[in-house]
Amino acid sequence: MLSIGKIPPPSTAVEYYQKDNYFLKDEKGEQYNSWHGKGAEKLGLKGKIDGKVLESILEGRFPNGQQMGRNTKDGWRYNSGRDFTFSAPKSLSLLAYVGGDKRLLQANVEAVKETLSFMEKNMLLGRVNASDQKKKMTGETRELTQSLVAALFPHDISREGDPQAHIHALILNATQRENGKFGSVDFDYLYEKTLLIGQMYRYSLEGKVNKLGYETTRTHKDNRFEINGVSEELVKLFSKGSTKINKVFKTLDYQNTKTKDKIALKTRSSKKKMDMENVQVKWKIEAGEEQKTLVNLVGFSKKNGAIPHEKNHSFRENVTSAKDHLAQTKTVFTRDELIKNTLSFSPAGYSLNLLNNRLDQVLNKEDVIIVPEQIGNIDKNFTTKAALVEEKNIIKLFHEGKGVMDPLAKPLKVQEHLKNSNLHSGQKEAVKHILSSQDLLLLFRVMRVRVSLICFLKQRKF
Repeated sequence: MLSIGKIPPPSTAVEYYQKDNYFLKDEKGEQYNSWHGKGAEKLGLKGKIDGKVLESILEGRFPNGQQMGRNTKDGWRYNSGRDFTFSAPKSLSLLAYVGGDKRLLQANVEAVKETLSFMEKNMLLGRVNASDQKKKMTGETRELTQSLVAALFPHDISREGDPQAHIHALILNATQRENGKFGSVDFDYLYEKTLLIGQMYRYSLEGKVNKLGYETTRTHKDNRFEINGVSEELVKLFSKGSTKINKVFKTLDYQNTKTKDKIALKTRSSKKKMDMENVQVKWKIEAGEEQKTLVNLVGFSKKNGAIPHEKNHSFRENVTSAKDHLAQTKTVFTRDELIKNTLSFSPAGYSLNLLNNRLDQVLNKEDVIIVPEQIGNIDKNFTTKAALVEEKNIIKLFHEGKGVMDPLAKPLKVQEHLKNSNLHSGQKEAVKHILSSQDLLLLFRVMRVRVSLICFLKQRKF
């Protein structure tokens, strides 16, 4: 799961992010945290995060001497960035904290880093400064910078006190542009990519979990998964926050992702200071006999080694199959849609860097065409030569088939049967149009999708 929120004020942010990592340590045995990204490297930010340096950056004062932000009537203001929180599956957290396998925590860190590197290369946009006349003349308002400044902080516990491995990746509002200066990040664009970034993270993490000797089962098309052997009952027992949210969510008449997010904010508990030794003992007691199951699973994973995958096709073939599937259902598709389809059907274990390379290879083949209106844009739309041929045939059929068929029903009969229907006016007009049409293409499409209208017609003997 991936959620995006605001970074707290600098005065409280450093303490908040540094205090809740109790288990994952670095080589020196100290609390693990880390800078990440090419932008961070350019600023000389590597390895362990110094709290004072981070606080200074959150205030807009960067190591290169550049002051980020703007002057307002209320004084100097700097939008420090966004908190991208990557949460691992509950079964992973239980095996790491109750079963004792800290390798899983490191795998989670590596999956986040791999995801952020993909995001940096393909999705990180810098806003063009109003003073950049050259860019403004071409109508450009943003540019792909491939220069990320991120601070990673692993945390161990949910607000309800349950084991929950999650990583706060602070994406700072600074990215190096073509002119060498650091400018602001287009976070609106990244918000649009939230679901895709989350799916890539889960795909990467699943592969790393398999390499540690754990079998997994995907529970959703967006690559959500759980580790085999951890019972649903145990997962539910240690998911008090989700249980609370779902209880309120089920009472609502209108349910969607946004309402669920609002419930999460309203119902979440405040952060509490934890005595981790006592907390871990409490978790083991709460798990009961299943704690032994978790310990045994950890032992089996170490003994058996990496889980082999049946890779019947190369990753390039997987990407090509995903492209062909999209082309059959859509005339035009995006790179993001191709990524989603590829990851949904591909076995775990391939790297996101390889995905990037294979995407470029498939989209640069002769049978793939960039839709002309999109050339020069960050997000391009694609189609295929086969799709264009089919579209031309449909247009030809449309013109040749106008007025050549008998209507499915007489207008007066349609009107009579629609009098007492529950359809609104727009739906009634659509039914009239379909039933009285003499166009071959329209009637062909009605039959092709097998709409319930056919049953409707049979029941009323049109």
